[in-house]
Amino acid sequence: MSERRNFSDGMTIDEIAKVLGVTKEQVRRIEAQALKKLKRILLNHPLREELAQFIARRRA
Repeated sequence: MSERRNFSDGMTIDEIAKVLGVTKEQVRRIEAQALKKLKRILLNHPLREELAQFIARRRA
């Protein structure tokens, strides 16, 4: 079982990469994959507008 890690909203990509032991580019790819999955989920979700706004804010 993998170890769970907590990240705060204020962490930079550099900090997250160091904690995970990966490159900044890998962190960006993981984030992009997660956002893509969230977008697919929200297509039929009753709160899709709120979720879309959340994702848009995270990408800005």
